[in-house]
Amino acid sequence: MTSDGTSDALISEPDGTPLPAGWSVLRLGPQPSINAVNDPGHTLLASGKAWPGLFAFSSTERIAEVQGLKPRLSVWAESLTTLHQAWLLVGGNPNNRIALTLFVDLVRAISAPDMPGVRATPRLDVVWERAVRPAPDGTGSVPDDRPGSQGHCGIDGLCNGTKAQKGKLRELLAESVPPNGLVVLTDDQIVAFLSKPSD
Repeated sequence: MTSDGTSDALISEPDGTPLPAGWSVLRLGPQPSINAVNDPGHTLLASGKAWPGLFAFSSTERIAEVQGLKPRLSVWAESLTTLHQAWLLVGGNPNNRIALTLFVDLVRAISAPDMPGVRATPRLDVVWERAVRPAPDGTGSVPDDRPGSQGHCGIDGLCNGTKAQKGKLRELLAESVPPNGLVVLTDDQIVAFLSKPSD
């Protein structure tokens, strides 16, 4: 058992195994750019709401999608990874100031609807995914064993459908963030995160 009572067996589930029902996951992202004056994120952030851009693939994930792979959107199981740990694991970038909580059960209810000439997409899922980091020699990647890495998982299914359906999936993800599920990290929190290693 882990310190919070979670079974060790859950930490070592094979890649692609669904997370347990009732769990929540954490997603980190940047604030809207001050130069992107038309970004709807500015208006939505002011009202405490998430926006679709927070669920965009990273550059690595986009490359994988172009190559015909089906990357998952990186998230972290809140019962295994703290906000501090997740922030460091995704690079410790001071621009990553948005922290979102998503409920796995709500994510699994999301599907992009039928559109002209195409069927609805399969529902999204949240599954375990082994965390990796760049290899020290710059060639490929290696397993990430830093504190909190065992909580890494991914939202599966965002590569399905047309471009419009992919956009709709991200809209629905943003709408699924619960009230008070969006937190903007303060300067003091960023300094604290940078000044000490995670537990």
